[in-house]
Amino acid sequence: TDLLLYAICDEGDGVIVPAPYFTGFKDDLHRSGLTLIPSDGHSSEALEAAYAKATKAGIPVRAVLTSSPHNPTGRVWTMKALKQ
Repeated sequence: TDLLLYAICDEGDGVIVPAPYFTGFKDDLHRSGLTLIPSDGHSSEALEAAYAKATKAGIPVRAVLTSSPHNPTGRVWTMKALKQ
């Protein structure tokens, strides 16, 4: 996670992380100087709301971080779900 974040983000950028999320992501983002922007799930509405809140606060959003299989739920995302 660290290498990818260093490659695409600058210090102070925000990364949207849909809840629930692997608690280690918070440490990864903090270590990289990034801001975790929580979203209330993976729906497009939830992601857009998190994006709007971050940009209103002046935080540039550079990425959405999720995992498959999802930790902590164990859900495996289908290609269709990831494209949405």
